[in-house]
Amino acid sequence: MNDNRPLNRLDTFDNKKVEIILKNGSKIYGIMKAYDLNLNIHLEDAEEINEDSKIKLGSVLLRGSIIININECK
Repeated sequence: MNDNRPLNRLDTFDNKKVEIILKNGSKIYGIMKAYDLNLNIHLEDAEEINEDSKIKLGSVLLRGSIIININECK
């Protein structure tokens, strides 16, 4: 399997804490539970962190078209 393909890389994030950067500059942190072919992402225990605030979101579904980057949190 080629781990450089985006969907294969997302498989490695299953049930792990990830950081998702959105087009508006917001950062969302949460446990990745699922994704689909449109890169819509389902997170549990999500939090939105901006420069001046931290908002608990709980369970969220992020639309793939607003996502710029996804990284695993260490």
